[in-house]
Amino acid sequence: MIKYAVLLALVFTWGCSKEEFAGSPKTEKYTANSVEVFQNLTCANHTLVKPPVDILYVVDNSLSAGYLSSTVKDQIRLTIQTVSQEFDYHIMVAPLLADGQSDTFRPVITNNASGMAPSVNVVSLEGLQFFNTPQGVNNEPGFARSTSLISNNRSNGIFRNGAHTIIVLVSNGDDTDTKSCFNGQCFPNNTAYDSAYNNFINLKGSLSAQQFRFFSLVAHTANCKSGYAEGKMYKMMSSRVYSAMNATDQSSRSTPDSYDLCSSTYNLYAGINESIRQEVVGHTYNRWLVSSGTSQNVIESVTKISPNGTATTVPMDATNGYTCCTSGTQNTRILPTVGEPKTGTFIELNGSGQVVYPQCLVVKSRTPTEYYGYAVVPSKPKPDTIVVRIRGNNIPQSTTNGWSYTGYLENQNIKFTNAAATTAANPPLNRTGYFIKLNGSAVYASGDTVEVYYTPEGI
Repeated sequence: MIKYAVLLALVFTWGCSKEEFAGSPKTEKYTANSVEVFQNLTCANHTLVKPPVDILYVVDNSLSAGYLSSTVKDQIRLTIQTVSQEFDYHIMVAPLLADGQSDTFRPVITNNASGMAPSVNVVSLEGLQFFNTPQGVNNEPGFARSTSLISNNRSNGIFRNGAHTIIVLVSNGDDTDTKSCFNGQCFPNNTAYDSAYNNFINLKGSLSAQQFRFFSLVAHTANCKSGYAEGKMYKMMSSRVYSAMNATDQSSRSTPDSYDLCSSTYNLYAGINESIRQEVVGHTYNRWLVSSGTSQNVIESVTKISPNGTATTVPMDATNGYTCCTSGTQNTRILPTVGEPKTGTFIELNGSGQVVYPQCLVVKSRTPTEYYGYAVVPSKPKPDTIVVRIRGNNIPQSTTNGWSYTGYLENQNIKFTNAAATTAANPPLNRTGYFIKLNGSAVYASGDTVEVYYTPEGI
């Protein structure tokens, strides 16, 4: 809150000297409390929601890739360490080649098992066991296998509708279903490749996935290590699916969503993390706190500030603006839920006047003007010696627009709610002494200076 305030208390000069007993002239001077001015700039809040993230690790389990398990386990560990605090994740690990075991009982690592069937094989990272290595298998249906594993694990709650769905395929070979080979030479089978791509896009649609990604950890060159083949089809699919998602998080990489298994280092887990963003749920407000107290300040202006800095005046309007004011403890927002209770004084925001994240609101207000209908002196004055000056101007003696002498009063409220001094203010401002009543235009207000010159009556 930006607050400017000038507080000048009602100051009375009290004195009792020898001159008083001799009837020497005296002066009393005081200034009424000035108006306090406030400028309050606050912004709408938001909620960060942990998005659901379903990750399928499809790991090569052919004879040539049996040693990959330690590499993959490190990547899964780093993935979990990266995403665990930010995402609601299901991570399933399955072999690339079917091994005779049930694909609906593959190990799943999660930080939220709610919604999954009791039959799901939930394990810890430490308890993750990799599968047996089959012998003599030459075919590698990586794309078809990935699609099948997700399709077969939807009804058990592992792969959820509306989640970020991510496939991570790890292999030192390449997909054989999308190639045609003759005499040891292999070429892309575009028809089969397009069919595999369409299966992924259709799967994204049936899942209503927030995004669908195909990450590949494969060899980017042929024979970089013994037994390695270039994962050309996998690499192409990673890039094509990435483009279909209109993703931008890997725009600086020449091979989006594909990582080189030939490299000594690869940060696959970082790429997975960067592909997902927390959901920001903006809050919508129909009340705005303008003061922590219960006094209803005078609202001078309400301005809405957009994220680009554009300022728009919010009018006083019961349909599309603001109305003033309510006090107490109240909820301030209506979306995504009713909440954010605060205590103090509020303006009501109506229709298009409501504030929605990330908008901000500037409320300029001031304390109400206070009016005073009496001047007070500590000593009994000789009425014919009284001179009253307000705002530097002499005030005449008059029961209409001037002053009149009242006399001694105890605990008399001198403050009023209006300039005519007809309605006493509450809480009161009580004074005891010799009162001079101010009538009509002589009533003074916040910030005004009052001077009373008089000669006390002698004792």
